[in-house]
Amino acid sequence: MPKNSPLGKIYHDFRIAKGFTQKEAASNTLSITQLSNFELNKSMVTTDIFLALLDNIFVSLSEFQYVYHLTVRENKDYLSTKQEAFLSQNPVQLKNLIDQYNKKISENIPNKKNLLLEKISVEALLSLIDEDYDVSKNDIQFIKNHLSNTKEWGEFEIRLLGHSGKALDLGTLSQLTYKMIDPKQRGLNNPSVCKMTYKASLNILDLFISQKQENLALGLITHLENSGISEYDLYEKIRFIYQKAHFEFAFGDKTAALEKMQQCQKIFEFSEAFDTAKILMVEIKALKNSLE
Repeated sequence: MPKNSPLGKIYHDFRIAKGFTQKEAASNTLSITQLSNFELNKSMVTTDIFLALLDNIFVSLSEFQYVYHLTVRENKDYLSTKQEAFLSQNPVQLKNLIDQYNKKISENIPNKKNLLLEKISVEALLSLIDEDYDVSKNDIQFIKNHLSNTKEWGEFEIRLLGHSGKALDLGTLSQLTYKMIDPKQRGLNNPSVCKMTYKASLNILDLFISQKQENLALGLITHLENSGISEYDLYEKIRFIYQKAHFEFAFGDKTAALEKMQQCQKIFEFSEAFDTAKILMVEIKALKNSLE
């Protein structure tokens, strides 16, 4: 076990916060001495025992992982920063994030692949709000190779495709999208992965509509309708209604479609999702101007 590993300490803090004694947490999983050694960073436990220990104190793996990442990343939550910068349409913040990634990539670390992929996804997002910014051909090819060669997709690959869609050619984007939503992907049975797939699909649907790809857009709309976005995922559900109305504007009744889109914008405003409402307002205004 690495000398500076925070696993045992994090588990100890969770156990105390949940009000469990070492005897209760150890239960029939391992001895109290073994648990104590783990919490004191003197020994490691196997994966199956670790998962059982989490169950014993009613802590999910995702809860533990969140705290672990905050600890090892020194509170630098790049994903959160990226999302906030995009929603606020802040190119300066995205450029700063790219600089941070470049700095980390330049360091002498053994595995730079994930950092490079994350950096490229930020570059792709930046290109969405800064028309003068282009993602290099080498970076685009790097993403294509990674996603094409990955057989089992998880949250990382799904998020990467959703953020990088604009940088890909339509043929590749379409192929990777249907790979993402292939029922054979075991991750789709995971609620968090499923929700991530909805988000990525909505981003890609917006690209298909904007580029006048009626058949591709209709195919993705049909998939989302058949998969059924839960009412608990209200943000994604309203965004889907908005995107369907956007599709109608592009290929059908423009007046009725604009009314639906404005209703969705008002729902986001009412819900105080002001950054999202602002993005929709700008898009609706541009569509209105295109009719004049």
